[in-house]
Amino acid sequence: MSAVAYKTKKSNPLAAFAAQAKTVTSTKKAQHPTIDKPELEERAKSFVTNKTRSDSYADQAKMDAEELKRVASEAFLDYCQKTGKMESCIHVQAGNVKLSYIVANKYSPIIAHELDAAGNKVESAMIGKMRETFGEDFDRYFSEKTTVELNAEADPADLQEALERLGDLSAKVFKSSSTFQVTDALHQALLCDPVARAKAEPFVSLLVIKPTSPSIRLA
Repeated sequence: MSAVAYKTKKSNPLAAFAAQAKTVTSTKKAQHPTIDKPELEERAKSFVTNKTRSDSYADQAKMDAEELKRVASEAFLDYCQKTGKMESCIHVQAGNVKLSYIVANKYSPIIAHELDAAGNKVESAMIGKMRETFGEDFDRYFSEKTTVELNAEADPADLQEALERLGDLSAKVFKSSSTFQVTDALHQALLCDPVARAKAEPFVSLLVIKPTSPSIRLA
């Protein structure tokens, strides 16, 4: 019998079960909570209808979306705070219309440094206020990210020397910038912890902590 014939597939119940389980896992949709809001049905119908019509209805669709997001946001935060669960999406059942309200764990970076009167780079006053506000939680809620790039005006000779001895010349060759990024811990706290949310509110109002705008769409 040839080697090819010897390798002909045989029935393997365990392999078949594993393949089936893998298929079920990959096709299973994430389960999100559904909140009943029948009073939003007319607004939801208007949103769905106007969203798919011509540009002349765009303003109405936008107004519908903002009102739906306002109510959905309140229900979303209420659910997260009561259950202590961080959700990325909830479904809103508005009568016969089912909508998805989606909150992304994505925030704009926060500038970490500024120049003082002497032109030296120092930690920004806003970061100082945030450290004071969040206290020992600051390092858990924010992570610092430093970006270093080649200075376009650098002399190639300086670059070579800096690569050989990254020391005094590094500032002439490279320029760096640092930002603070919101961590998963703060994202969860903003959704589930009223105390942390209250502390963050002044910085959210000033757009220092700036989350990506939530979206709403037909489920």
